[in-house]
Amino acid sequence: MHFRNPGTERSSFQFHVGEKQLKFADKYKYLVLFLDECMSYLHCVSVLGDLASRALGGLIGKTKMLRDMGYFTYSKLNQVCVCPVLDYVSGIQGYKRVQQSECVQNWAIRFFLGLMTASLPPAMSYPWTCTLCKSKTWRY
Repeated sequence: MHFRNPGTERSSFQFHVGEKQLKFADKYKYLVLFLDECMSYLHCVSVLGDLASRALGGLIGKTKMLRDMGYFTYSKLNQVCVCPVLDYVSGIQGYKRVQQSECVQNWAIRFFLGLMTASLPPAMSYPWTCTLCKSKTWRY
């Protein structure tokens, strides 16, 4: 894998191993971490956002099956199932704003409060005690 700046062109040098010519790879996957040739993590963050939404979907399925789940049980399951994936995403994305992790967290809040999916963010101004994953990475 040859990493380069987005402004520079791909190398024109032909790499060989013995008699075999090596091809350039656009992406490389290592333990769910997708690396592309320009070191842009957008594809990796979108894949991990999909994993977080699947984890939240599983949590919602458990909640519907149990029916009477309280706030502390729901928030504990959210912290155990969904937040580790979102924490990993926030560590990769850094301080860039990626909407997918925010959408997953808003979906968790909307589901617990029983709000419609088209409800506005001021409707979610419930004193939600879980810290957002982006605020966990900030250092003061």
